[in-house]
Amino acid sequence: MALQTQRVTIEQFDKFIRQPDLGDSIYELIGGEIVEKESSPFASALAATISTYFVMHVRAQNRIGHVTGAAGGYYIANECYVPDMAYVSKKRLPELSRTGYDAIAPEIVVEVIFDEQSVNEYRKLIYKITNYLAAGTTVWVVYPFSQMIDVHAPGQPVKRIGIDGTLDGGDILPEFKLPLRDVFQSEN
Repeated sequence: MALQTQRVTIEQFDKFIRQPDLGDSIYELIGGEIVEKESSPFASALAATISTYFVMHVRAQNRIGHVTGAAGGYYIANECYVPDMAYVSKKRLPELSRTGYDAIAPEIVVEVIFDEQSVNEYRKLIYKITNYLAAGTTVWVVYPFSQMIDVHAPGQPVKRIGIDGTLDGGDILPEFKLPLRDVFQSEN
């Protein structure tokens, strides 16, 4: 949900998120609007499942990198995004920020759609995907109820993977393979 319709700058956003009375809410700056990140236990569980497989793979392959969850934010094209999961190599970002948002775009992000019927959520998603791709980031969009994932990679056509397909790490992590049945197993 957008908190206001007046456009704000990244500096105004940074000042906003430093307010002590915001509680545990997480905010993004999308299209110049401050937006509270929405989720549900169901969407969060799917993101955690993908993150778990991703972390296990990165460690097993001795990959040097960082996997962040839904509280890890990134500055992307003068905006601030908080993907449900992100991977960024240590080569690209040697150390994660201890406060605020990281200034380096991750290589892969996961965005779990909270409400597949929401026009407003799609509007925000399109904006984010466009900026992620321009920053060189691959975006995995998870549709929990449709049980599919769209893969948006820079310079590539969108790849839709259904429940019987397998998600892979593409050029970033070519050894990574995750059958979608493993992601959506609680729904089958």
